[in-house]
Amino acid sequence: MNDEAPEGANLRGFFHYLGSAQARYTPRPQFHLLRRILLSDHTLQRFFLGLRASFPVVVGYLPIAFSFGLMSHEGGLPLWAAALMSMIVYTGAGQFAALSMLGMGTPGLEIVMAVLFMNLRHVVMNLALLPKLAAQGLRFGLGLRALVSLGVTDETFAVALFSGKGEVLTPAGMLGLNLGAWASWWIGSVAGAWAAGLVPKSLNAAMAVMLYGLFIGLLVPAVRGNRKGLLIALGAMGVHLAARQVLAPGWALVAAILLGASLTFLLPEGDGHAA
Repeated sequence: MNDEAPEGANLRGFFHYLGSAQARYTPRPQFHLLRRILLSDHTLQRFFLGLRASFPVVVGYLPIAFSFGLMSHEGGLPLWAAALMSMIVYTGAGQFAALSMLGMGTPGLEIVMAVLFMNLRHVVMNLALLPKLAAQGLRFGLGLRALVSLGVTDETFAVALFSGKGEVLTPAGMLGLNLGAWASWWIGSVAGAWAAGLVPKSLNAAMAVMLYGLFIGLLVPAVRGNRKGLLIALGAMGVHLAARQVLAPGWALVAAILLGASLTFLLPEGDGHAA
C-alpha cells in the first residue's frame, strides 16, 4: 500500500500552513509606529511646519555658531574638530565652555563633567515635553523618543511649547523643528571655522563677546523683579569665583552649578518676587 500523499494535497497543506502562520504573526509595536509615521498623510506637513517654526531659532543660532567657529580656530581646533563638536555635542554654552577649558589645558574628564552638568536641564525639559507628544495619540518607541530628545535645546523647547501650533508639538513637527535648529548650528560653526582666516581680527574679538551678551540678555529678564532668581544667580557667581581659587576651572564650574542649583531649595519661597 502506498502511504505517500498526492502532490496536490502537499501543496494545499503547505499554503494552508503559510496562511495560518501569517495570521498568527503580530508585528512588533515599533514597526506599527514606524509605519504609521511614514505613511501618515500629515507627516510631511507637520515636519515642514516644524521646520518653518525653527526659523527664529535659526536666525539666533547662525551668528553665535559662527562666532564659535571663529573662536575654535583661534583656539587651535582644526575645522573638522569644530564641525564634529557642533554635530555631536550641540550645546552652545557647553561648547564655548569646553573651548575655553581646552585653551587652559583642562583635563578631558573635567571638561566632560562640566559640560554634562551644564546640560542636565535638558533631562528635565524632555521629561516635560515627551509626554505631551505621546498625548497626540501616538505612543513612542525608544528609538523615536531618543531621536526627538537628542535635538531638544532651550530654544526649541520654548518654541514647541509656546508656538501655539499643535502640529509642531508632534513627533514629525519636533523632528522638523530640531533639524532646522541643529543644521543651522552646524552650518554656522563650519562657516565660522572656515572664514576665520579671512575676517579681520577685530571682528573675531567682537564676535567672541556675543555669547556673553546672549546670556546677559537671558539672565536680566529672568531675574528682574525676581529676588530669589537674582540671589541664585549671584550665589552661583560667588561660588564660581571662590572655587576658582582652589579648584581647577572645570571642577569650579561644576561646583558653581551644583551649589547654585541647591539654592533653589534652600531659599524660602517668600523671596520669589521683589516687593
